[in-house]
Amino acid sequence: MSTSPAFAVFDHFPSASLADLEAVAGLQTRFDRKFIAPASVLAALAQRLDAGTRVLEIDGRREFAYDTWYVDTPDLQTYRDHVKGRRRRFKLRARTYVERSQSMLEIKFKGPRGRTVKRRVVHPDLDPRQVSADVERFFDGVLQEEYGVACPPGLRPSARTWYVRTTLIDPELGERVTVDRGLEVESGDRRVRFDPGVVLIEAKSPTIRSGTLGVLRSLGLQPAAVSKYGVAVTTLFDQPGGNRWFPALRQLAPQPELSA
Repeated sequence: MSTSPAFAVFDHFPSASLADLEAVAGLQTRFDRKFIAPASVLAALAQRLDAGTRVLEIDGRREFAYDTWYVDTPDLQTYRDHVKGRRRRFKLRARTYVERSQSMLEIKFKGPRGRTVKRRVVHPDLDPRQVSADVERFFDGVLQEEYGVACPPGLRPSARTWYVRTTLIDPELGERVTVDRGLEVESGDRRVRFDPGVVLIEAKSPTIRSGTLGVLRSLGLQPAAVSKYGVAVTTLFDQPGGNRWFPALRQLAPQPELSA
C-alpha cells in the first residue's frame, strides 16, 4: 500500500496491476492536462473520484520512483523548440523505473490536434550518462518515421529529473491520473529540490473531453503550463525563454541547492 502520508488518501481504492493499466488506460497517444497543487488537495480529490477508481500496485507498492535523463543537443535544441511552440517538437529521454529495475528509451512528440504521442522501447543495458550508437538509432528511427527528419547531431544527457509517482485509473473512462511528489532536478554539480508539499497532477485521456478533467476543475484547479524538462533547464541553465516556466516555478517553490 502507499507509504507516504500524501498518497495515503488513496489507500481505500482497490488495486490495479500493470497489465490492467496497459489494457484499459495505456494511453501512448492521449490528451494531457497538468496541474500544480498543494498536497493537501489530494484528500478532496480522493473523495470526488469515481468509486470505481483503482490504484496501480506492483509487488505491494503503490508509489514508484522515476529517474529520468533528458537527452538534448549542446545548444538545447529540443528545449528551445518547446519554448518556441514549434509544431514538430519532441523530447528525448532515458527513463528508469527504479523499483522495477527497468529502463526505457522514450520519445514524446506532438501529434494531430495537440495529442501527446509517446514511443518507447525497453533498453536493459541503458547507461543514461552517455548516448550510445544504438540509442541514437532508436531516436533516429522514430523521428524519421513520424516527422521525416533525422536525429539531431551531438546528442548528450542534459538534465536529470527524479520524483515519486502514484497512478490512478478510471477503467470505465479509460483515463488515468498521475500524481508526482518530491521533484528534484540535476545537471553537472547542480541539484535542486522543489517543495515536497507541492504535487504535480496530470490527467491523461484518450479524448479531448475528459471526465477526470472536470473533477480537477471542480476543486478549483486550473491547468498549468509546466514541463519537468522545461522546469529543469530553466532552474539549472541560463537559457532564453525560461520566463515561460516562471509561474510554474513559483508554485513548485525551489528549495536551497543540494550537493549533487
